[in-house]
Amino acid sequence: MSKLILNNVVSQGTLVTAASTLNNNSSSTVTAIENTLSRDGTSPNYMNSELDMNSNEIINLGSPSTANSAVRLSDLNNTIFGPSGPVLYAAVFSGDTAGDKIAAAIAALPSTGGIVDARGLSSGGVIPGFTISKNNVQILGPVGSFNVTGTINIYNPTGISSVSWLGCGSSSTGKGTNFTWRGDTTSPMFRIRGCRDSSFKDFIINSSINFPLAEGIRLETATGTTSTNRHFQNITMNGTNSASAGLTKGFRWCIGDDTSDGAGGDVNNDLDGIYDCIVENFFNAAYSIEHSQSKTHTFINSTFLSGKRGVSTTQATNSANNSGSFRWYGGGGGSCSIADFDIGNPDDVVSIIGSNTEGSSRLLLTGGPSSGLEPINIIGCRWAANNINADDRVIWFKFRGNINLLGNIFQSPAAGHSPAFFISNGGLASRSTAIGNIITWNSATASSNPFLGDGPCWETVGNMIVDNSNNQFVLPTLFPNNVVTNSIRGTAVTFANRPSTAVEGMLVSFTDSTTAIWGATIAGTGSNHVLGYYNGTNWTVAAS
Repeated sequence: MSKLILNNVVSQGTLVTAASTLNNNSSSTVTAIENTLSRDGTSPNYMNSELDMNSNEIINLGSPSTANSAVRLSDLNNTIFGPSGPVLYAAVFSGDTAGDKIAAAIAALPSTGGIVDARGLSSGGVIPGFTISKNNVQILGPVGSFNVTGTINIYNPTGISSVSWLGCGSSSTGKGTNFTWRGDTTSPMFRIRGCRDSSFKDFIINSSINFPLAEGIRLETATGTTSTNRHFQNITMNGTNSASAGLTKGFRWCIGDDTSDGAGGDVNNDLDGIYDCIVENFFNAAYSIEHSQSKTHTFINSTFLSGKRGVSTTQATNSANNSGSFRWYGGGGGSCSIADFDIGNPDDVVSIIGSNTEGSSRLLLTGGPSSGLEPINIIGCRWAANNINADDRVIWFKFRGNINLLGNIFQSPAAGHSPAFFISNGGLASRSTAIGNIITWNSATASSNPFLGDGPCWETVGNMIVDNSNNQFVLPTLFPNNVVTNSIRGTAVTFANRPSTAVEGMLVSFTDSTTAIWGATIAGTGSNHVLGYYNGTNWTVAAS
C-alpha cells in the first residue's frame, strides 16, 4: 500500500473544507517525511524496524572503521589474515562445481600464498581436476562428501613448498571430509610432484570397482625440483574390495620418468612421515616405494589391511629401482596374500618395530638371492600365523644379511603349520640373529627348529618354542643352523656336521674323531669323542 495518502481538494466544497483538506495533507506529508531516512543525516535518521533489501545490494560502502561498521566481501578477503596469508572463502567465488570454486579462490590468492577456506561448500559437490602451483597455500575442508573426477595436481616447474590440505576428519562413519573417486582408471587422486615441506591430513579417499583408482596419493620426482619432507596424517583410503582392484596402490613413491607425462630422476623423494594412516581393501600395495633414493620414510601407528603387500619396495616400473628404505613403528593390520613387508633390494637400513599383524601369508619377503649386506631389524612385533604360507616361512630372507629378530612373538599357527625363519642366499656366508623370541609350533618337540637356511647362518639366544596344543614351553636340543651353538655347545656333533665357515678360535665337540691325541688333526668316521679347536687351518684335538 502507499505510505503517503493525500486527499484531493474538490471544487464543490467550501473554503473551510478545502483548507481542512490541505492542512490534513500537509500533516500527513510531514509525518511521512519524518518516517524516512535523511541523506544529510537530519534527525531522526534511524530504523525502527528491519530493512528488507529484496535481494538488492548496498553499493559503494566505505571501509569499516568501527566495531559496528558494515564489512564488505573485499574487506574479508583482503584484511583478515591467518598464519599463512589472507583467508579467502571458496563458497563466495564463481564456479560451476565445488572444485571450480576452490581453484578460483586459489587463483585469487597473492603470489605469497594464503588460506582457502572450503568449509562453506555444500556437501555432495564435484571436484574436477585442478592444479595448485603456488607456495604457501593452505586449504581447509571441505566438509561432507565430494566426487573427485580428475587428478588434483600439486606442482610448479620451479618447485613448490609449504602446501597444506587440512580436511575435517576421516571418520569411518562417513563424517568429516570424504573424497570419492569418479575419474579414469589410470590416474591418481592426488599427484604431488617436486614438492617439499608440505602436509596433508584428516580426510578419506574412497574408490570402488565401478570407478577403480590407480593410486590414492602419488609422490613423484620432477626435474629441477626437490621432493622431500611431506607429512600425511589421519588419512584413510578404502578400495571397497581388495580382489576387485578398486584401489591398486594407496601411497606410491616413484620417479617422474616412470610416469607417462612426467620427468624426474632417481633422487630424493625421501624423509616423508606417514602418521595414523589407514589403507584397506587394496589390490597391489598399500604403501609402494619404487626407487633407490626414496629413503628413510617414517610410518607411525599406520595400518594396511587386505591386499597383496603392506609396505613394498618391489613394484617399480624398472626392477633396477626396487629399493629404498623405511622405518615402521607400531600400527599393524594384515591379511596380505604375499607379505606384510615385501622388500626388493634394500640399500639402506629397514626397521620394523612394534607392529601387530595377522592373517597374512608372510611377515617379510625379500628379493634375491643376493650378496647384499643390508640389515633389516624386526623388534618387539606380534605376528599371527593363522593364514601362513604353505611353506611355513614367516620370513624368507634372501640376502647375506643381516636380519635381526629381537623380542618378537609368532603365534596362533594354522593347523598343520609351524612358523619358520628361512635364509636363502645361495650358500654365501651369512650372519643373522634371533634373540628372545617366542614361537608357537604345532606338535613341538625337542628337535623343533624354526631357524633354517643355507648353512650356518643364525645366531640364536634365549628363544622359546611353545607347543600350540598345551601352551607349554619346549626346550630345543638342537638349532643346527646356529653358529653360536655349533661353536661352543653341550651337544656334540659328527665331524661332517662341523661349521662350514669355521673361524679361528672355535671350539666344537665331535663324536667320531679318528684320534684322541692332543694337538692332532681331527678327521671323521672314527670312534673318539674329543673337543676340537680350529686353528685357522685345521680342527685339532684340544681335549678328550
